[in-house]
Amino acid sequence: MLASRRLSLVLLASWIALVSGTPAPAQVRMADLWKHESVYYDIRTNLPAEEVQWYADRMDHVYEEFQWLTADFGGRERQHRPESLFLVETAPDYRTLMRSFGIRAEHAGGMYFSTDSHRRSGLITYVGGRDRHHVLRVLRHEAFHQFAARHFGGRLPRWLNEGFAGYFERSIVVDDRIAVGFAAGSDITALRQIVAERRHIPLDELFDISPSAWRRAMRHDRERSRVQYLQSWSMVHFFMHAEEGRYAPAFQQFLNDLAGGRGGRVAFREAFGADIAVAEQRWIAYVLEEMAPDRRYLAKQRLLSVGSQLRFAAERGDLPTTLDEMNVMFDQAEATPPEPGPHGITMPTVPGDGRSLMSYLDDEDQWVSFELQEATDDALPPTVVGSGLTPSPVLVWTRGFDGQLHYEVTFRTAVDED
Repeated sequence: MLASRRLSLVLLASWIALVSGTPAPAQVRMADLWKHESVYYDIRTNLPAEEVQWYADRMDHVYEEFQWLTADFGGRERQHRPESLFLVETAPDYRTLMRSFGIRAEHAGGMYFSTDSHRRSGLITYVGGRDRHHVLRVLRHEAFHQFAARHFGGRLPRWLNEGFAGYFERSIVVDDRIAVGFAAGSDITALRQIVAERRHIPLDELFDISPSAWRRAMRHDRERSRVQYLQSWSMVHFFMHAEEGRYAPAFQQFLNDLAGGRGGRVAFREAFGADIAVAEQRWIAYVLEEMAPDRRYLAKQRLLSVGSQLRFAAERGDLPTTLDEMNVMFDQAEATPPEPGPHGITMPTVPGDGRSLMSYLDDEDQWVSFELQEATDDALPPTVVGSGLTPSPVLVWTRGFDGQLHYEVTFRTAVDED
């Protein structure tokens, strides 16, 4: 009966496609994916080779940063073998492949997954119809979950696993290397409001939050879920950077002990010599008094907004060629809605619009304007540079496999002058 119903549905779909003149979309299978091997990833994909290489290079840099940051963390020893990464072309490809692994993925744009029933695990996302910088943001976040599963097993508390994922998600690229430890002004503003209104999660509760409770908030309480992610990231930032890194050695010892199987509360007390309540008060003071936005991350956020508006202009065939023309364009532009982050959680975005997006804080803490450089390709928008920062942010352009314009912000220690 069930088999006959499935057959009827398949025949109905085929008939609809036939009479409408639209072919039914092909269902991607593992057999349809080809293999690309990078330094750290075994990539299965249906994308063109050039597109795959672009992502492979950047994900290898991310993995190298994982190794550098966790070099002293201990973790479970593993013989080096490539991590599994699935890069597929479309959202339907992604959902179909995940269903074949026994996972429903309708509400996630990418994930690290592990299934017992299919004996398969990996990092997966889709590329088509999305900005490359957004795809990389998701991959950096989920790739840490994959790295943690290999090196720490299930020993990282959920808040710590998600906190580190958010920490790497907020990275920048400097001369093809990943740099971490950045905080956006919008994130800090949101955190201070959460703390001031006593909406933060008590650290005693956050330490013990279960995976099921975390997921329940994601499904049924979006504000609680947003606080979970934001606070967990800020806790990692606190332990790594507060008081010029005062707590970082103890934090590394804490992670070593967790990887070795020691319980979270016992490991924390032995590493820090204080209980969780003391840490919570110090974290609150850090958020309210010490945590500061990074001017490089601010420049990156603003250039991503600039890139979004320039792409709209390119699609209209009305690209500005001077700074004055760009300011006029921003005066007339509508605000760009923020993109959802991993797990669909939308975080605060850079405040301001219009002309303010074309300015940034330089190394001397002065507000100055970005500079425009002529595009090397007439079909691309102009390159935008902030030469007053070291390293300097650069908005660069490429075209993807589908012909879509893509923009990316990288930082360079040396910028070519036009």
